[in-house]
Amino acid sequence: MDLQTLQFFCTAATEGSLTKAAQKMNYAQSNLSTRMHALEEELGVTLFQRSAGGIRLTPKGEVLFSYARRILKLADETTSAVQDEGIAQGTVLLGTMESAAYSLLPSLLKTFHLQYPQVKTIVRTMPSQQAIQGVLDYQLDAAIIGGEVHDPELRCIPLTHEKLVLLSAQDAPMEDLLRKPLVVFQQGCSYRRRLEDIQTKYGIVPDGVMEMNSLGAILASVIAGLGVSLFPESTLASIQESRYLTVTELPYELANITICLIYRKNGYLPSALREMAVCFQQESK
Repeated sequence: MDLQTLQFFCTAATEGSLTKAAQKMNYAQSNLSTRMHALEEELGVTLFQRSAGGIRLTPKGEVLFSYARRILKLADETTSAVQDEGIAQGTVLLGTMESAAYSLLPSLLKTFHLQYPQVKTIVRTMPSQQAIQGVLDYQLDAAIIGGEVHDPELRCIPLTHEKLVLLSAQDAPMEDLLRKPLVVFQQGCSYRRRLEDIQTKYGIVPDGVMEMNSLGAILASVIAGLGVSLFPESTLASIQESRYLTVTELPYELANITICLIYRKNGYLPSALREMAVCFQQESK
């Protein structure tokens, strides 16, 4: 079991197809299939469930996938640590909430890239909980999330405080609005969790939940009167459609949330990520 075999295995698991994995890695499918069978024989377990529609991991395959990603990441970190001359360069894979991608992140990245133009940043939007797990699973280098996280494996750096407001299509008392359907991101979104906590506090059960996969879809649905949502007030300033929304203030203790940068605490910290953390802290003050 060498690094190349683990890379082949992870690619096959991610693609869900040996054909797609072979194409992506520019490798003969027959050879890839042979190597996967040899890996299964070496470990004495079945790693993939094979069908006409492709492949998917068995429970044992899931275990190996988790370890293989960490091993490959550690190998990359080892190379980077040896070659690191203290100059910020390379790529940073950054997860972020979609609202932060609209309001907070553009100015932070602009300043950072002016200082370190040789660093490439790849940004992926996702709910906070998914971003936290992505950092823990070595799929992300860092993430911007809503709310502080207390995990011994993560460093959590507060960047700024956001004021959350309730968005709706018409003016009404807050408790009446909270009874309307929620228009929110999928589970794991920190703003959705806060909205659900507020309803619990007031003993209110909403008239259903509508899950959307983009900020634009949520705003369009709220404007159409399909329900209510919760967003940072700062985000509205960068969204043209916000003039069609009614903003309802929340009590202070419910409205405020800390936006944080997280990354893994232990192990090698690349110069690019270290400088990004410093820059983001300075710029968000």
